[in-house]
Amino acid sequence: KNLLIAFWLSVAVTIIAAFFDSEEVLAAEESMGMGLLGEGLEIGLGLGLLLLMIYSSVALYQLKPKGRTLFAVATGLNFIFSLLSGYIMVNPVMYFADHLGSLISGAILLLVYSGEGGKIFLSSTKL
Repeated sequence: KNLLIAFWLSVAVTIIAAFFDSEEVLAAEESMGMGLLGEGLEIGLGLGLLLLMIYSSVALYQLKPKGRTLFAVATGLNFIFSLLSGYIMVNPVMYFADHLGSLISGAILLLVYSGEGGKIFLSSTKL
């Protein structure tokens, strides 16, 4: 559960840090162009992915078996979305927080699909 809290702290820091990008960074990012997705589609998919991450992490926090499957799907979709988004330029704080979140989500997946972590979900279904 602590890993989930740390994951959401890193997401919050990433979102907050995005508001503090300098004008130069924003101009440079715009000059690089979009990825394969258009801006409207990227925003819509990003919000949908955020909702899926919230729902799956809450289910995971409550030790619901569907939470670990949904979290794995959401994490996979997040990586695919990152590949389709194209080039980005961010400030160092956002870069650090985003990558820390990726590391934490990997640790969460490793934990919930390991032998001991899986037992927690199997015992919670018997309650």
